[in-house]
Amino acid sequence: MKILGLFVIAALLAGCSCTPVQQGALMGSLVGGAAGALIGASVTHGTATLKGAGIGAAVGAATGALIADSMSPKPCPPAPCAIPPPMPCKKTIEK
Repeated sequence: MKILGLFVIAALLAGCSCTPVQQGALMGSLVGGAAGALIGASVTHGTATLKGAGIGAAVGAATGALIADSMSPKPCPPAPCAIPPPMPCKKTIEK
């Protein structure tokens, strides 16, 4: 039931006015925290659940931010100058 509550909160927060990288970090930290808590509880029989959740949240946030950053569109490089260079001056020789 707690995991379902976390996913409901994550779904509500995903609609906030954040950048895609911030949303990726948020979702990654929630999923990583839940996974870390489950792994920490199962491996140590409940003694390191909080440590597992913290490590999982940190790793998940970093991973989510990196994935979201790599998927977000990058700005195009500036176009080359469209104005041609000025024509060289022709010197006239007066006779």
